[in-house]
Amino acid sequence: MRHRLAALVSLIGVFVMASGMLMLATSPATAKNHAPTKVFVCKYVGKPGVDERLQTGNNPISVSISSIKDFNGIGSFFNDAQGRSYVLAYDTTTGGGQTGEPSVDECPAPEGPPETETPTPTPTETETPDACPTVDGIQSSEDECEEETETPTPTPTETETPDACPTVDGIQSSEDECPTDTPTPTPTETQTPDACPTVDGNQASTEECPTDTPTPTPTETNTPDACPDVDGIQSSPSECPTVGGTET
Repeated sequence: MRHRLAALVSLIGVFVMASGMLMLATSPATAKNHAPTKVFVCKYVGKPGVDERLQTGNNPISVSISSIKDFNGIGSFFNDAQGRSYVLAYDTTTGGGQTGEPSVDECPAPEGPPETETPTPTPTETETPDACPTVDGIQSSEDECEEETETPTPTPTETETPDACPTVDGIQSSEDECPTDTPTPTPTETQTPDACPTVDGNQASTEECPTDTPTPTPTETNTPDACPDVDGIQSSPSECPTVGGTET
């Protein structure tokens, strides 16, 4: 009985050792046959540092490792026709559909334009209002104002006394000081109109105008010469001289 049990244990040991050797012999081939051939890639468009952004639509996408030139493993970038891409993870999904695909939120943020530092505004000094503007210095509270404020006495202005008698020399403060004598006005000479302007002197009435009409001076009339061939003027042909005693 004891020999049978020892033989059985030895047989089991040989079987276990043979199984282990068989697994060691076949494991590299099995591992090689199940190595992932695809990876999930995050796609970017635009120029890094200028306007780079994640591509819209289906992103990340599954691509074949053999299509990536100079593949450097998970977590590396590579360039393609649209821009650059990022290897996010191995694609170990089986069958169709999108089950097991990573979210676009797992992709690294795109490199956009550098952020411009906004300058911090310099705080402006706030001037404390003066609670007592009539007191020297600045008082922040009315409690600091002086209780008694000296009010300056105004300088009296000289008032000119009105003249009660403007027509009299000097200034009279009352009408009682005005003289009562009114000077007699000098009469003005009135010129008498001339009733006979064609006569010398001034006549106050037309009755003083002379009625005699002056005799007009006769004008001298030239006597015609009856003997124009004889010197002098002859008023009648009888006064003309005759030649040889014969009257012409």
